[in-house]
Amino acid sequence: RYLHYLILSLINICIIVLIILIILFMLGQRICRRGTERPCYKIFHHHDSRFKVSFEEARKTCREEDDGELLSIETENEQRLMENFIQGLRAADGDFWIGLRRSRGSGTGDCSAQYYWLDYSQTSFRYDSSF
Repeated sequence: RYLHYLILSLINICIIVLIILIILFMLGQRICRRGTERPCYKIFHHHDSRFKVSFEEARKTCREEDDGELLSIETENEQRLMENFIQGLRAADGDFWIGLRRSRGSGTGDCSAQYYWLDYSQTSFRYDSSF
Protein backbone atom coordinates (compact mmCIF):
# COMPACT_ATOMS: atom_id res chain seq x y z
CA ARG A 1 0.00 0.00 0.00
CA TYR A 2 2.79 2.43 0.89
CA LEU A 3 4.66 1.58 -2.32
CA HIS A 4 1.51 2.15 -4.37
CA TYR A 5 1.02 5.58 -2.73
CA LEU A 6 4.68 6.48 -3.32
CA ILE A 7 4.50 5.56 -7.01
CA LEU A 8 1.31 7.59 -7.51
CA SER A 9 2.90 10.57 -5.75
CA LEU A 10 5.98 10.40 -7.98
CA ILE A 11 3.83 10.18 -11.10
CA ASN A 12 1.83 13.23 -9.99
CA ILE A 13 5.02 15.19 -9.32
CA CYS A 14 6.40 14.27 -12.76
CA ILE A 15 3.18 15.37 -14.45
CA ILE A 16 3.19 18.70 -12.60
CA VAL A 17 6.85 19.35 -13.50
CA LEU A 18 6.15 18.48 -17.13
CA ILE A 19 3.18 20.88 -17.25
CA ILE A 20 5.28 23.66 -15.70
CA LEU A 21 8.09 23.11 -18.23
CA ILE A 22 5.65 23.14 -21.15
CA ILE A 23 4.14 26.42 -19.94
CA LEU A 24 7.59 27.98 -19.46
CA PHE A 25 8.69 26.99 -22.97
CA MET A 26 5.49 28.39 -24.46
CA LEU A 27 5.95 31.68 -22.61
CA GLY A 28 9.61 32.22 -23.53
CA GLN A 29 10.71 35.85 -23.92
CA ARG A 30 11.10 36.85 -27.55
CA ILE A 31 12.68 39.66 -29.57
CA CYS A 32 12.04 39.62 -33.31
CA ARG A 33 12.92 42.17 -35.94
CA ARG A 34 11.11 42.69 -39.21
CA GLY A 35 12.26 41.03 -42.39
CA THR A 36 13.37 37.52 -43.26
CA GLU A 37 17.05 38.39 -42.97
CA ARG A 38 16.66 39.60 -39.39
CA PRO A 39 17.30 37.30 -36.44
CA CYS A 40 14.67 36.30 -33.93
CA TYR A 41 15.75 35.79 -30.32
CA LYS A 42 13.87 33.77 -27.75
CA ILE A 43 15.02 33.38 -24.15
CA PHE A 44 13.83 30.66 -21.82
CA HIS A 45 14.51 31.57 -18.22
CA HIS A 46 13.06 30.53 -14.91
CA HIS A 47 13.79 32.47 -11.73
CA ASP A 48 13.87 29.28 -9.66
CA SER A 49 17.40 27.83 -9.84
CA ARG A 50 16.03 24.29 -9.48
CA PHE A 51 14.90 24.50 -13.11
CA LYS A 52 18.40 24.90 -14.59
CA VAL A 53 19.20 22.75 -17.61
CA SER A 54 22.40 21.43 -19.15
CA PHE A 55 23.97 22.81 -22.32
CA GLU A 56 22.64 19.88 -24.36
CA GLU A 57 19.12 20.24 -22.91
CA ALA A 58 19.11 23.95 -23.76
CA ARG A 59 20.31 23.22 -27.29
CA LYS A 60 17.68 20.51 -27.76
CA THR A 61 14.93 22.88 -26.58
CA CYS A 62 15.98 25.53 -29.11
CA ARG A 63 15.97 22.99 -31.92
CA GLU A 64 12.62 21.47 -30.99
CA GLU A 65 10.76 24.69 -30.16
CA ASP A 66 11.47 26.89 -33.16
CA ASP A 67 13.99 24.94 -35.24
CA GLY A 68 16.55 27.32 -33.75
CA GLU A 69 20.01 27.19 -32.27
CA LEU A 70 21.66 28.62 -29.19
CA LEU A 71 22.73 32.24 -29.62
CA SER A 72 25.80 33.16 -31.64
CA ILE A 73 26.92 36.75 -31.07
CA GLU A 74 28.30 38.26 -34.24
CA THR A 75 28.44 42.01 -33.58
CA GLU A 76 28.90 44.50 -30.78
CA ASN A 77 25.33 45.72 -31.32
CA GLU A 78 23.99 42.19 -30.94
CA GLN A 79 26.01 41.77 -27.73
CA ARG A 80 24.52 44.96 -26.29
CA LEU A 81 21.00 44.01 -27.40
CA MET A 82 21.28 40.69 -25.55
CA GLU A 83 22.78 42.34 -22.45
CA ASN A 84 19.89 44.81 -22.30
CA PHE A 85 17.31 42.12 -22.93
CA ILE A 86 18.66 39.88 -20.18
CA GLN A 87 18.97 42.77 -17.73
CA GLY A 88 15.32 43.56 -18.45
CA LEU A 89 14.41 40.05 -17.28
CA ARG A 90 15.91 40.87 -13.88
CA ALA A 91 17.57 37.48 -13.93
CA ALA A 92 19.51 37.38 -10.70
CA ASP A 93 21.65 34.33 -11.36
CA GLY A 94 22.72 35.25 -14.88
CA ASP A 95 22.94 31.63 -16.05
CA PHE A 96 22.26 31.47 -19.77
CA TRP A 97 23.61 29.18 -22.47
CA ILE A 98 25.02 30.53 -25.73
CA GLY A 99 26.07 28.54 -28.78
CA LEU A 100 29.84 28.80 -28.40
CA ARG A 101 31.80 25.56 -28.08
CA ARG A 102 35.45 24.85 -27.49
CA SER A 103 37.01 22.78 -30.26
CA ARG A 104 38.17 19.32 -29.24
CA GLY A 105 41.88 19.13 -28.68
CA SER A 106 42.30 22.90 -28.77
CA GLY A 107 45.15 24.24 -26.72
CA THR A 108 46.79 27.59 -26.57
CA GLY A 109 47.09 29.93 -29.49
CA ASP A 110 44.69 31.95 -31.56
CA CYS A 111 41.36 32.28 -29.75
CA SER A 112 39.29 31.96 -32.93
CA ALA A 113 40.86 28.56 -33.61
CA GLN A 114 39.92 27.28 -30.16
CA TYR A 115 36.16 27.99 -30.33
CA TYR A 116 33.33 27.76 -32.84
CA TRP A 117 29.68 28.83 -33.02
CA LEU A 118 27.14 26.00 -33.27
CA ASP A 119 25.52 27.61 -36.32
CA TYR A 120 29.01 27.85 -37.90
CA SER A 121 28.68 31.60 -38.35
CA GLN A 122 31.97 33.44 -38.77
CA THR A 123 32.75 36.60 -36.89
CA SER A 124 35.71 38.70 -35.91
CA PHE A 125 33.79 40.31 -33.02
CA ARG A 126 35.41 39.91 -29.61
CA TYR A 127 33.67 40.74 -26.34
CA ASP A 128 35.01 43.79 -24.54
CA SER A 129 34.16 43.76 -20.84
CA SER A 130 34.20 47.57 -20.72
CA PHE A 131 30.69 47.73 -22.26
